[in-house]
Amino acid sequence: SGPVRIDGAEGLRRRPMQDGIAVLRALGATIRESGDPGRLPLEVAGGGLRGGRIAVGETTSSQFLSACLLVAPATSHGVELELTAPPTSAPYLWMTLRVLREAGLIVELDRELPGKDSTAGGPTRIRVPRQPINARAWAIEPDASSAIFLAAAAAIVPGSSILLARLPRSGGQPDAAAIDSLVRKGATV
Repeated sequence: SGPVRIDGAEGLRRRPMQDGIAVLRALGATIRESGDPGRLPLEVAGGGLRGGRIAVGETTSSQFLSACLLVAPATSHGVELELTAPPTSAPYLWMTLRVLREAGLIVELDRELPGKDSTAGGPTRIRVPRQPINARAWAIEPDASSAIFLAAAAAIVPGSSILLARLPRSGGQPDAAAIDSLVRKGATV
């Protein structure tokens, strides 16, 4: 219910956050930037989000749209996004929408949800109404974006190997395709 200060290491402080801040403010968040504009550290007031209909153009990261959609069921009015530009990293946005549906939530789209390995462009309208979120156990697959560095290291050091347990080579994480790129360059998987 009170304010929360969000900060991070120097690398995170350099990362542009203005798109995420703008999306959260459009949903009703009160955010004060206490450092450089559009960057950490931030102070966010508690009290919940209103939600509503917002238009979003190009963003620096799909994570800002995903975050908006993940909180949408808990906002007081739900969220309707109108994307006025193609979404950054559409496969990650589709992955978020797929997870929301797998969690049993209502997600309305202006087009069909593509298959997990699709390279389809993103939707232009997304609506996630206010709705209860039922608790459940959830197995989160490993992050391909982080794992690829370790796989590449093993591929370039002769005689080395690495086990990336439960990392699917297909399934919606675009960075998992980098494993196939290592195979094309001679690595054994």
